[in-house]
Amino acid sequence: MRHLSLLAAAPLLALSPSPIHAAPRAPAVTPQAMMRHIEVLASDDYEGRKPGTAGETKTIRYIATQLGALGLQGAAADGGWYQPVPLVERRPIANRASWRVNGAPVEIGQDNLILVGKDAVERIENAPVWFVGSGTDAQLQGANLQGGIALMLHDPARAAPERVAAVQKAGAVAVIIVYADDVPWSAVTAPFKAGSTRLQARQVPEVQGAMPFAAASRLIPEQALAQAWSESFRVIRTQARGTLDVSSHVHAYTSHNVIGRLRGRGNTGEAVLYLGHWDHLGICAPQGAADRICNGAVDNASGIAMLIEIARHVSRGERPQRDLLFM
Repeated sequence: MRHLSLLAAAPLLALSPSPIHAAPRAPAVTPQAMMRHIEVLASDDYEGRKPGTAGETKTIRYIATQLGALGLQGAAADGGWYQPVPLVERRPIANRASWRVNGAPVEIGQDNLILVGKDAVERIENAPVWFVGSGTDAQLQGANLQGGIALMLHDPARAAPERVAAVQKAGAVAVIIVYADDVPWSAVTAPFKAGSTRLQARQVPEVQGAMPFAAASRLIPEQALAQAWSESFRVIRTQARGTLDVSSHVHAYTSHNVIGRLRGRGNTGEAVLYLGHWDHLGICAPQGAADRICNGAVDNASGIAMLIEIARHVSRGERPQRDLLFM
């Protein structure tokens, strides 16, 4: 187990003020009460609570059992405790790419490219290469990238997923983000190698990836690169074409939210929602490591402990007007 030191004083919930001369009221939620849950949820038995594992099964059963014992009712669509969440994990295995500019081969180098596919095997053959600048709405206005490979500048000021989605909507089948050469390449590739998990329903390009600026500059005209940060810039079709062969680990599975309801005394048709994520990183260290489990005491067994203890406190007192949902 990875031992994580908790704050000396956990957050306390005080629901009403006390008169100045009254004896101090006991806190609604105590560190001791929270610690009882944390010691269970962050124990090695729960294997780091990674979604889609035996650790998830133990975790969601524990949460539902605790809430049920307090008089809450399951509030998922089927009346039970568990709301299915279809997820997919993707992680790169290998890729092979070839590029041509004006018909002449251009060598990028396998070490200058990381790619992951939507499906386990993806092939994009002899596709035109588009340069979309930083992928703003203005730069993409009216663009038709149908069947193309889009190269897009990394922009820390704008969320990448939304820009990737916009480029895909414009027709690109592959989106490769171009990182400045002063960004360590290991820092770029590490999240790809670790894998990403998304909702299965979320649309993604056939291929996503990254390459450093120096490599991309062999495919993109110098003048376009110089103008790319301007809002007046518009996407251009370069003289380059690319063929991408990508193999990936793709694992689709169903995780679950746990949802409990404490009925209010009113009939407002409204609810107050308490949220906390139960998952963590699971068995995260490589084979042979002395301690392989990321137990997740602070992130986020502590939050789930607080959620359960808030439910315990409010279930013992006068019910509020609105329903309370714990998820």
